[in-house]
Amino acid sequence: MDDNKFFANDKQFGDLLKKTKRVSFIKSIFISFIVSLLVFLGLYFLGSYWMQSKIEKESGYDSLWSSVHGANIEERGTIYNYSPLTATAKTELVKTVAGIPIPWGQREKQYTVFGTSKFISAIGPSSVSKLGEDRSFYYFLGQRVIEFYHPKVEYKKIFDDRYVFDNMTEQQMVELALSFDKGYSIAEVNKFFQEHLAWYWLDTLSNDDIKDFSHWNMEEGLFYHDFTVLGTDAFGFPFLEGISAEMFLNTLNELQKDGKYQSSVNGLINTLTENGSLELNEEVLQIVGVVVTGPANELQKYNNVPIVTGATLGAVTNKYQ
Repeated sequence: MDDNKFFANDKQFGDLLKKTKRVSFIKSIFISFIVSLLVFLGLYFLGSYWMQSKIEKESGYDSLWSSVHGANIEERGTIYNYSPLTATAKTELVKTVAGIPIPWGQREKQYTVFGTSKFISAIGPSSVSKLGEDRSFYYFLGQRVIEFYHPKVEYKKIFDDRYVFDNMTEQQMVELALSFDKGYSIAEVNKFFQEHLAWYWLDTLSNDDIKDFSHWNMEEGLFYHDFTVLGTDAFGFPFLEGISAEMFLNTLNELQKDGKYQSSVNGLINTLTENGSLELNEEVLQIVGVVVTGPANELQKYNNVPIVTGATLGAVTNKYQ
């Protein structure tokens, strides 16, 4: 009888032990799940915070950079689309021609919770059209892309599109890039163009750039189109009466502090200051071209400005569009 009781108790103890182990196993799984979930959520929120901080920092630098890179191109707001692991910033770009905004595509950039970012779209010419043997036009979104001729670069031929004004109406609003025979101060440029001035093209080509461009242009049969400076690649700043130079210099100083544009900005500053031999101020800003906008008939007043060597047509829109 006692032996049967012992075996019964032993069986109950075994069942209890199994139950305890099962409960302990379930608790371990539950605790592991909770800990893993907390770690995952912690890392996710940390990554999201890191991503948001990166968005705020980089979007500021991207906006500053775009204010000095790209002729007569402005930002018109950014929309952010979020997913669990990424965010995409879409910035609307426009050209303003005589007060009329013309859509100029989007700049898209993707950010991740892992701290990385990359541009997933670029703004630039999407097609090329030839006119005759020696003239090509670059197009973007159905509009011509302006080009500049640097005064120290050799070209086979410098073109002048101002003749097209004769075939335009006063209802047509025009963007026109004018290139100069040398560098001028802001004050000197304003005397000629202030009424329709939209943007200053700054002399930022290094001596090596000038030498390379000239070589490529004069080498027979190397390229069918001279190497000009496209508006999308030009450096300069918009016309803001009385504060244009100040805003530009402040932008360079800000970009020089941090961010991925530091190297490019340092190169610009070295070119402007002749490798630090000059002080970075308004006096070193040599303007070698401008963008003017306005009714075609009004822009004809610049047909005989003596400092202009070349002129290229850009975006065109209708006054009542």
